[in-house]
Amino acid sequence: MVNNDVDAEMAREVEQRKRGKPVVVTSSSFMRVFFVVAITTLIGTFIYSLYRYYWPLAAPDPVAIAQEIMDKPKGDSRTYMVTTFANGLEVLAVEDQNSLSSALAVSVQSGSFDDPEDFPGLAHFLEHMLFLGTKKYPDPNAWDEFISRHGGKSNAFTASEATVFYTTFSSEAASEAMDRFADFFRAPLFKEEWMDREVLAVTSEHQKNIQDPARRNDAVLTSLADPASPVGVFHTGDVESLKTLPEKQGKNPLKALQQQFARHFCTARMRVVLFGPQAAKDQLKMAKTTFGEIPETPVGDGEQSSSSCSSTQTSHAVPKAWPPERLGKWVDIQGTSPKSTLQLSFSLPDLQQEYKSRPLDYIQHMLTYQGKESLFYTLRDVLGLIDDLSVDVQMDSSGSTFMLTLFLAQAGATQPDVVLSVTFLYLALLRRSGADSKVEASLHQAWELKWHFGEKKDPFDSVQDLGEKLTRLPVKDVLWGDDIAKQSNPDLTNRMIRQLVPSQANIAFIDPSKLGEPRGSVPVLKKSEISNLAHYGVSYAVRPMAEVAPSP
Repeated sequence: MVNNDVDAEMAREVEQRKRGKPVVVTSSSFMRVFFVVAITTLIGTFIYSLYRYYWPLAAPDPVAIAQEIMDKPKGDSRTYMVTTFANGLEVLAVEDQNSLSSALAVSVQSGSFDDPEDFPGLAHFLEHMLFLGTKKYPDPNAWDEFISRHGGKSNAFTASEATVFYTTFSSEAASEAMDRFADFFRAPLFKEEWMDREVLAVTSEHQKNIQDPARRNDAVLTSLADPASPVGVFHTGDVESLKTLPEKQGKNPLKALQQQFARHFCTARMRVVLFGPQAAKDQLKMAKTTFGEIPETPVGDGEQSSSSCSSTQTSHAVPKAWPPERLGKWVDIQGTSPKSTLQLSFSLPDLQQEYKSRPLDYIQHMLTYQGKESLFYTLRDVLGLIDDLSVDVQMDSSGSTFMLTLFLAQAGATQPDVVLSVTFLYLALLRRSGADSKVEASLHQAWELKWHFGEKKDPFDSVQDLGEKLTRLPVKDVLWGDDIAKQSNPDLTNRMIRQLVPSQANIAFIDPSKLGEPRGSVPVLKKSEISNLAHYGVSYAVRPMAEVAPSP
């Protein structure tokens, strides 16, 4: 009835306009129009409210639609199922009916490269503090006591672009373990009174690391990177970098810790791995009521954070860590081991997305092969210059580092320039011959056999390994991405071989003799050329490679 009246009124107004007569809006017609608009708005609001309430209820159950990963080793009887909860959290459940215990891991796409400039080591410190009390379980010792009662253990580590927390426990305690572990990420407390203790724990860890020759040498080499890149920053942290210096500058370590959590620990950048004898879907059901309740936006000390957390992981490709002027160096390092070593650190592009062809694994094989006419055979058996050699590859968004380490015999320690010349001559031959398709095919076959029938990791190591891989590999490829090659890319392999040249490398000569004294055939250093690395106390010196070992 009302609508008819309004329509009639509007028709009269239209007719009046056609005739050029003034339109008079009566109070009754205005009220009718207002009434219609108000009713329409109320109905629309009501319908939208129903949509907001019932749509989540009507959405598919993430457990019911979980997908099984079928691309797994032939000898693997475990079941792998993956799903994504409503809060954006990706969860992988591993069912092993023969397992006597359960385990879980939470990994985050954030690591030491995300340290603020004024708080070196903050990501590592956050890793420590996260275990100390939550809103639901406020006692800082509650987790350790719980895990001890249930025959378990836990650990965590901070890498350059990932942090992984992992634990194992009796299967009977799985539900409570999930709830307690999830609360670390749901509502951590970060109490100020607990900070001093953990700063000392981090400092103690760093003091232990200082004694590790590999860490000392790596710290010197990475310190040569562009200062604008996070590659060369001190990442472990200690009382000086986390407390003393910041507080002198008027900065609050607790606030920095809370902001670090808020900026990087959102569910879109987190992954969860579950492991146990329970059915995979039963594990997912338990996780849905615990990990599924973690808010998408991080919460600290029970309060929603105002800081924004980007759902996309930060890339550290720019600024470039190793521009040309930062390469081609000879680095003398004061060693702590009685044996001398020569390390060739090559800077290569980020190849994380090339896991299907694994070009650097082919090169690693060619350099570590011990048959006749190999680099190993020539340097050790023919020339007697080395005792052994190894290759290590590290990859992140800043690039790939291909590290060839030569463990020198006495003859090699007195002639490191000769060792280097022979090595680069071998690399030149490798460039000339290019990638060998038969060798590559043989490697692919060997990797696949090992993957299919190799020994499986225990629950603790499995969740740690899968958790870390999920921060950089698609979940559908997580079971094989680091182990086999499904493609051949000889062009890419040859491009990488062509980059193994002096201008793309820094060479470290680590020798126990004191810097400034004669070190075999290496020109003697002046005292003014010797530096001391902060936080590590390592004596070292940097000079152009051509001054010590001219290119072959």
